[in-house]
Amino acid sequence: RRPRQIWIGAGIGMTPFLARMRALAQQGGTRQPVSLYYCTATLEPNWLEDFLSLAHAAGVELHVVRSAWGQRLDAVQLMREQPDWRHAGIWFCGPARFGESLKAELVHAGLDPQDFHQEAFEFR
Repeated sequence: RRPRQIWIGAGIGMTPFLARMRALAQQGGTRQPVSLYYCTATLEPNWLEDFLSLAHAAGVELHVVRSAWGQRLDAVQLMREQPDWRHAGIWFCGPARFGESLKAELVHAGLDPQDFHQEAFEFR
């Protein structure tokens, strides 16, 4: 229902976004703007090249956030890099606490809570 999407995948939570990008690439790309943030500790250089190619084919703007380099994604960074964030559907898949924190900060800053969709997982 929103004119654009922001996807955030953390660790293994990246899997559904990869699947969606593959489908979009086969369909000739997305029809609406999509920005994807991949939050990871490390990333193999060969895999990064493939990942960038897939994002390009899907029409998805890719941002890689590497914690091993001291990078961390938070709501402030997201709002700064995505000026139209209030008009986006935000889709998160990753550790529950990370998603809950992002949602709380974004809702506090003005995001409609219905526009934050979270698929969380926790190791048992």
